[in-house]
Amino acid sequence: MPSPNVYVSRVQDDIERANGVVDPARHDAPSGEWKPTWTVVPLRAFRGREFRVIEVQSTWDDEQLLIAIKGAYKGLRLWYHRWFSLKGLSYVSDRLPSQVNDAWVFPQRVGPGRTTPHRNQRLRYLLDHPEHMRGKRDFMLALTGASGTASTEYGIEFVERWNMARVCVVVIGSALLSFSIALTYGSLTSDWATGFNIASFFSQTFAQMFVLVGCLEYYEF
Repeated sequence: MPSPNVYVSRVQDDIERANGVVDPARHDAPSGEWKPTWTVVPLRAFRGREFRVIEVQSTWDDEQLLIAIKGAYKGLRLWYHRWFSLKGLSYVSDRLPSQVNDAWVFPQRVGPGRTTPHRNQRLRYLLDHPEHMRGKRDFMLALTGASGTASTEYGIEFVERWNMARVCVVVIGSALLSFSIALTYGSLTSDWATGFNIASFFSQTFAQMFVLVGCLEYYEF
């Protein structure tokens, strides 16, 4: 079996090729012939500790695989995450060591911690528009093993980031709430100075909460 570094390098090349970022002068084009020796490959998709197993069929193309990956991500985000979480999908990491051993509680990344923004944007676009990869099997090769040989050693991980639209809604909503408190108190008591002092207290409290949440982003748990 190849060493992890060699395997990860090969997988990264496959995924880069699937994203259309590999220099054709340095890499051979993916084979158009698809003859896998397997029927079903279980692919584990992680979101933190939680995971779902995607039963990848040998008859799939990249469009069907991307639809299954997007469905797994939606399934891992429970209803309260989908409605109230301030984060959304950033990228899908290259691969992770197999979690067949239950002693491994959290997935361990073996590739780079981050990828370039244009690759993240391309992958998010393909997950939202899987029809762009209809009839192709570049991702199938990258995620199920090269040359049609099934590989269950690795999986994928959904890495999330702050969703700016949702963050803006919360920040603007907090500011409007503070302003409405000032208007309500002032109109009821005619004491506008006290009303805006109360609103200032709430604004400072919200700001401290946002700063704390932002600091937690850089804290390793």
